[in-house]
Amino acid sequence: MSYLYNVIKATEIMIVDYRNFALFDYTSTTSPKDAFVMGEVVKNKTSGEIGVIIQVHSPHEFRTDMFGNCSSEEIETAKFFKIS
Repeated sequence: MSYLYNVIKATEIMIVDYRNFALFDYTSTTSPKDAFVMGEVVKNKTSGEIGVIIQVHSPHEFRTDMFGNCSSEEIETAKFFKIS
């Protein structure tokens, strides 16, 4: 694969069907101001764990399938390039 392909893939946001990762039907409060969206694949900055946003509490508070509740300061978008 070319270098350009890797650069393009590094900027993509991965979105999955969050319902496949949630054990319950969580109630979310979503808005255009949210730092992350439902189903977005994120990475915990401290542990490196990868998770999926399955609930939005507020624009900067979320629940993930792998590491529970977190703030937008604790996570970042998990880009394809960072995972592979």
